[in-house]
Amino acid sequence: MKTAFARFTRSGFTLLELMLVIAVITLLIGLLFAGIQAAMRSRRTAQALTTIKSIETASRAYATVYGWWPSATGVSITNSGSHFVNCMRGNLTVIAGNTATITNPRGQVFLDFKPSDLLGPANFQSMTDPYGSFGPVSGMVYYIYYDHNGDNYISIADLGAPAGFPASGSISSQITIWSGGPNRLNNWGTLDDHKSW
Repeated sequence: MKTAFARFTRSGFTLLELMLVIAVITLLIGLLFAGIQAAMRSRRTAQALTTIKSIETASRAYATVYGWWPSATGVSITNSGSHFVNCMRGNLTVIAGNTATITNPRGQVFLDFKPSDLLGPANFQSMTDPYGSFGPVSGMVYYIYYDHNGDNYISIADLGAPAGFPASGSISSQITIWSGGPNRLNNWGTLDDHKSW
């Protein structure tokens, strides 16, 4: 015999159970994205440090072959802009404005570039770090400072850092290289910049 108060059973999730499942899935996706971002950050750091080492090795090879550093017009500080790229590629001349300068008379290739490392039109490409776009800037160039006087020291003050950055001390090296790092700003080798020293 059936009673009016028979217990009604149903299968399925209650609203509370459904919300709990959605919350757990959201938490797992959040942890996955955090892990992916950390891995990407580590990859970019490793890529920047490897490129810095490649620039240093190529610059030293250039100096061994020619007896001078591959910087524009003999200045101590330069960057991985078009002059540097053309020197390292083995281009015989670099055109700046209306002036052609012989920078690599033997046409020797010192550094090979991947298309993803370069930014800009054909003869005016710059080598950029792996941190991608930031506002109007697509990646930052690597900053390079050469010891032109041959004393194996580079003064921090010579790097031209603005007020607020360490301006004393020296780096015992013939060449220093740094990139803007994750914040994509030139902090003159401080804060989050990746550097060779």
